[in-house]
Amino acid sequence: HDMLTGLANHKSFVEYKWNKNFHNYVSLGIITSDINGLKQLNEKYGPHYGDEIIIKTANVFKKYFSNEKLFRLSGDEFLIVCENMDNEVFQRNIENIKLEFSAFENDGLSIGYSWADDEIDFDIIHKNAEELMYINKQRYYQNTNFLNKHYRPVLLQKLLAEIKNNEYHVFLQPKIDLKTKKLSGMEALIRHIDSAGNIIPPIKFIPLLEKERLIRYIDFFVFEEVCKLLQKWKYERKELVPISLNFSRNTLLESEFVKTLKIIMSKYDITSNLIEIEITETIGEIDTKIISNISKDIKNAGFLISLDDFGSKYSNISLFTTLEFDTLKLDKSLVEKLQISPEKQIIVKSVINMCKEMNVKTVGEGIETEELNSLLTTLKCDYAQGYLYSRPISIKEFEKKYF
Repeated sequence: HDMLTGLANHKSFVEYKWNKNFHNYVSLGIITSDINGLKQLNEKYGPHYGDEIIIKTANVFKKYFSNEKLFRLSGDEFLIVCENMDNEVFQRNIENIKLEFSAFENDGLSIGYSWADDEIDFDIIHKNAEELMYINKQRYYQNTNFLNKHYRPVLLQKLLAEIKNNEYHVFLQPKIDLKTKKLSGMEALIRHIDSAGNIIPPIKFIPLLEKERLIRYIDFFVFEEVCKLLQKWKYERKELVPISLNFSRNTLLESEFVKTLKIIMSKYDITSNLIEIEITETIGEIDTKIISNISKDIKNAGFLISLDDFGSKYSNISLFTTLEFDTLKLDKSLVEKLQISPEKQIIVKSVINMCKEMNVKTVGEGIETEELNSLLTTLKCDYAQGYLYSRPISIKEFEKKYF
């Protein structure tokens, strides 16, 4: 046990995890947390003050999770495991501890949590909780002077300078209505054009920005560029169709994601139903309650939702009942070679028919041939996107071609 708090320590956690068979549980919830700015509090007030904060933190956890497994893993890191706890009780207790910690200096605590009642895998639930905690921690950094004084890594400074110097550009790829052959929408895609004029594809910079948890700056930059563009077209009296854009999972999971969208959009004379937010199916790995709340917040703000890359990985069918979405995008891997695969045709036809029953539109991605285009039309897919119609092109080229 940890001498300061009386909670189980890291060694106990390892033994606990090793000796349990979590697959037999009805449900499992995990909460991970990290005290905000403990090192700075120690430097400011002395180590005794830091110890008091640690003890207070442990006592709050004991108050609401007295019968659960409580661990202090390191100086400022805690973990709670809730075995067979009802989700409503789990969520209510989390809200209670958030409320208590809001009175602490530095907003007290960065917290992440995940709960599951089917296919219980401790490592996945733990990983999801940690991911949410780190996202929460980034928000703490962004909202304090700590970011400016201590947390400005070279990569962030470089990224912000590149954005300021107009090195990032939004390209557009059209979506075509398969019945009318007219423009029905478009997807906004980010491109980095370096000082030599070379176009750097997203695969070269997005993974690094996601790894360093800096992708939010690109995500919100693209969103604002889309808002500017829609306002420009509105004032030019062009016919407006929805623009879709993809957000990183890390950005989507920010607690004030929709609030940030509203703040940015309030600067522009446009309506939210002209913007479609694409969510990739990997979001299905996260707690269904969290996914449901995200989609409800997005829909309540008036935005459209598209389920992107459907069929690229495991295609979690439960997303159909969890997410409130308007459009489903059939991934290129699902529709390629569709003409020579009867099995794929059955799957795609079934998905399209299911979407029609749910009043959800379908988009075929990666359409490069007339044969595939015709087949999707026969299968009653609504829209097509791909090189057959256009590669992603600059806004200037797009305006020349379609307006």
